[in-house]
Amino acid sequence: MPLALAPEDDPIKDELKRLLEQKEDIDVQAHKEVRRILWTGLGLAVGQVGLFFRLTFWEFSWDVMEPITYFFHQHYYSYMLCLLPVHFKRSHIPRSDEEAFSLQAEKIVIEP
Repeated sequence: MPLALAPEDDPIKDELKRLLEQKEDIDVQAHKEVRRILWTGLGLAVGQVGLFFRLTFWEFSWDVMEPITYFFHQHYYSYMLCLLPVHFKRSHIPRSDEEAFSLQAEKIVIEP
């Protein structure tokens, strides 16, 4: 039976409302975690640029640092090319269906 046709005192509506509140808490926590990861990545990238700058202009010369930076960035780029498609296939594509279902469920619970 669809939730819209269920009686007001149906325990399924209460359970759905509780689960939607729990999902909201999980979404807030996930958002905080993603922001922390992004800021950490930015900090590491700035640190790497600073380290390469220091090694290039004070410690060594560009002739020494060019192959090091080239191979470092080549391996990093190939790693990201392999990693990012897997991430987007698992997390981004199904999310649109999940959001549509969640919005429909919230509308049913809020507007009986």
